[in-house]
Amino acid sequence: MAFSGLRNETRQDTIISRVSLPLLPDLRNSVILSYRNGIILNMSEPIYNYNEVSDTLCISFATDEEATGIELTPHILLRLNKKDQRVIGITLLEYSILAQKTELGPRSFPLTGLSDLSNELQEMVLDVLQRPPVSDVLLLSSYTPSMAETIPIMLLQTSY
Repeated sequence: MAFSGLRNETRQDTIISRVSLPLLPDLRNSVILSYRNGIILNMSEPIYNYNEVSDTLCISFATDEEATGIELTPHILLRLNKKDQRVIGITLLEYSILAQKTELGPRSFPLTGLSDLSNELQEMVLDVLQRPPVSDVLLLSSYTPSMAETIPIMLLQTSY
């Protein structure tokens, strides 16, 4: 998947990239990524880094913080600062598959990784998934195969 509008400018030791992400909500269509000597400078907005070769989209909400990686699904990884109960970033593997609309609507994925977590960590993860900035990108829902069973599912918020 190619993103239109990719442009790089070099100014001394600063690289500025403008990336258009057409499948994300409109408010995220144009994000400026700023680096100086390999360090990200501005975190007032999330930083989107798409690797076309691996079809991976990394979204960073904070930098230079220790985080615990949590595999929500085989395609969605959450980076969490457990001490502050705050999301540092999200990695979307095989992004084009996650963002692809089906005949019946957007794809949903069960949060299979939750079962590997302690009850306390499960509650923390479910809490942060329901709050911005994560809820701006991912939508948490549930599938209820029976009245006795509820399976948390997630889908990528996109603008079609």
